[in-house]
Amino acid sequence: MASSLAKLTSISTQTLSLLLERQRLPPSSVPETTYLPRIQENLAKLKEGITKVEGDNVAEAKEAIKLLKSQYGRMRSMLSVEERETVPE
Repeated sequence: MASSLAKLTSISTQTLSLLLERQRLPPSSVPETTYLPRIQENLAKLKEGITKVEGDNVAEAKEAIKLLKSQYGRMRSMLSVEERETVPE
């Protein structure tokens, strides 16, 4: 369980870094395909992992899952409306 949470936290951190890097750069300097596929893949993995750990219903994981779900929502909101449609809610 702890390794699953550590992996999810790592994916979350990597995704947030990609999103922030993408925001930092001028839109014309980097093609959308540079970051978006990795961001979409990471968000899908994160959502799947959160769902799995939630299903395990382990008391120790409840707070970590709550935080990961919150961060997932914030990262998803950093995408454009069109991009949000490509990742799970």
